[in-house]
Amino acid sequence: MLFFFVLALTLVLALTLVFFFTVFFAVSGLSLVKRSVKNPMSKFSKVQPWQEHVIVDGLLISGQNPGSAAAVGKEMVKKLQA
Repeated sequence: MLFFFVLALTLVLALTLVFFFTVFFAVSGLSLVKRSVKNPMSKFSKVQPWQEHVIVDGLLISGQNPGSAAAVGKEMVKKLQA
């Protein structure tokens, strides 16, 4: 009986910690995005959802969504061949 109580208590504690860290990192991530967008040196661009959109900045290559995967791959090949 004691074993099941300890097991249940451990599960509750684990789920509580997972929830806490999920919320903490979600909130801190949102504030990081807000700060970076407010930075006067930052640039923000987007397209409609699921359209191809790739940004190349030096060695950084980034796509907006999975629809940009092929274009990101092409840009990576260009960088590797250069």
